[in-house]
Formats: sequence, C-alpha cells, structure tokens
Amino acid sequence: MPVPFGFSVGDFIAIASLVYEIIRVIDERHGAGAEYQSCVSTLRSLHSCISAIKECLRLAQDVPNLELHEVALINGLRYEIGFCRNLLNEFLDSTYKYTASLLPSSKAQAFKAQAALSDVPIGKASTKRLEKTWKKLSWAVFRKEDVRKLERDLQSHLKALHLYLSSLELLSLFRLAKRTAEAELSIRNTEVTTMNILNSLQPVLSVLATLPPQVGDKINKSQPVFFEDALGRSIELPREFCVSKEGLPGHDKVVKNQYHLEDPAGTTIISADAWHLKVTAGATIAMTLLFQLAAEAIGSTSQICPKCNTVNIKPDSQQGMTKWYVTLCPYYTLR
Repeated sequence: MPVPFGFSVGDFIAIASLVYEIIRVIDERHGAGAEYQSCVSTLRSLHSCISAIKECLRLAQDVPNLELHEVALINGLRYEIGFCRNLLNEFLDSTYKYTASLLPSSKAQAFKAQAALSDVPIGKASTKRLEKTWKKLSWAVFRKEDVRKLERDLQSHLKALHLYLSSLELLSLFRLAKRTAEAELSIRNTEVTTMNILNSLQPVLSVLATLPPQVGDKINKSQPVFFEDALGRSIELPREFCVSKEGLPGHDKVVKNQYHLEDPAGTTIISADAWHLKVTAGATIAMTLLFQLAAEAIGSTSQICPKCNTVNIKPDSQQGMTKWYVTLCPYYTLR
C-alpha cells in the first residue's frame, strides 16, 4: 500500500510561494540588487529542487511496497523541507517589520518618526525622499546580516536535499530496471509457453491432414468450391452457396440431362444423393455436356470434339445422343 509522506500538493505550493515572495522582496529593495544576488540564486535553486522533489514523491506514492532505505530517504526529505520552510517563514516574518512597502501602517509610522526628527516641512517630495531613505537604511543596517544568515542556513539544507533527491532518483532507476528485467523474463516465459503449445498441436494438425474430405470439410469451411465449365474456365463459390444442387444456376438443365457435374479425379457423375459428400470445401467440380446431334450426323465416322477439334475415333449413338471418348482431351461427355 502507498506510504503517506506527510506532504500534500498544497504544502509544496506554500513553500514555492514563500520562495517567490522572498525573492520578490529582495529584488524590489532599492540599492540591494547586486549585493543580494547570491541569496536570490540560492532561493531559485531551492525552488527548482522542491519542484523535483514533489514529482519524485508523487511517483513514489504509486509504488505498492517501498524498501526501508527508500522510506528513510523520504523521511530525510521531509525533515529538510520542513526545516527550510521554517527558515523562510521566520525570515519573511522578520522582514515585514523592516520593509515599509510590505506593511503600510509601519511605513506611515516610520515616515512620521523621520519627519518629527527633521526641521524641514513634510511635503510630497520630502515624503518620497524619506521613504527611499528608510528603505535603504532598513536593508543596509537591519537586513544585510539576516539575508546572509538565511543564505548560509539554506545552503547546508539545500545540499542535503540534493543528496536525498539524487539517491531517490537513483533508486527509482534501479526499480525501473528491475521492472524491465521482470517484464523481459515474463515475455520469454510466454514465448516458451507458446512454443510448447504449438509443439503439442503438431500431432493434432497431422491427424487433421489425414481426415477424409467430408470430415475435413466440417472442420474447415472457409475454403471455396471450384467449378470448371466445359471450356476449362474456373469460378470460385463460397461453400455456403453450394450446399445443394437446387441452389445452382442451370439446375433444370441437369435434371434434363443436358449436362452433368462430375469429379475430375474419378470421372464420376455427382448425383443429388452424393452431393454433400463430393461438394466439399476446396473441392473442384467439372461440367460435362451431352449434345443432341442431327439425324444425318448420327453414325458418321468424322465427328469432331467441340472443344479441342479432335476427330472422334469411336462414335457410339444411342437414342439420338452421342458420347465422346477423346482420350487426349480433358473434355469428354457422360450420359
């Protein structure tokens, strides 16, 4: 379960606001810009460090179980951040006592005190001069040592914060590397498991390859049925469109014995009863034709095959129908 760190988003926002407020106070003091830039630089570094710590702690809260050394680092960060916050609050509270621009009532009292000590009348111009003089005296006499002390105190704690932050980021990298290694191991185990499953399926695939067509058709119905007409042209039809003869075009011609469908391998006419056994997924069905010849052509010894123009060598006329036996041509008729 995530570990509560004792700091919320509001706490970090409050500390960042303190840092910005002190930077503003120091930057706005007349005559003190160049003299206090070192402290301003330290404050800006503290603000950047606090922002990085906030993000690091946010990521650490999502970790289910932290190690003891990680918890110790986080506690150290809490201590240093709390100490820095107290230093900033103390400095800002004491600054309000000396900064006329931040406390109007104090500013007014200061102006009156300066006017009472002088023999010159208090006019608009003299009031501005007194205000400017008071600001310079306030920061030159009272604030200089306080700013230096704030910088010295913050420097030591800032170094500690950087050390804690570097250690915590390094631990985060180690944790990420550990998770990456675990994910890689899991992927390898998955690959091994997948290969074992494929190897175990090889005997099943071998058995499926030896199944009869009617059984294989029930297993794999995604293959189409190939139909070849008398001229050798082929067309593919989905198996679902060929479940019976009645659904095919030209069924009436089949009933009238004007053409038959046969299995090219066995030259067997496919009857309606054997349709579901022969017309299976991936099967090839060929068409044969029976021709009605003219009466004077019957018995002629020079009949020619309508497909390949081969001369018929053994005409056999029965009831006006001629059966072609052309051994060199894949086309021949059956009645």
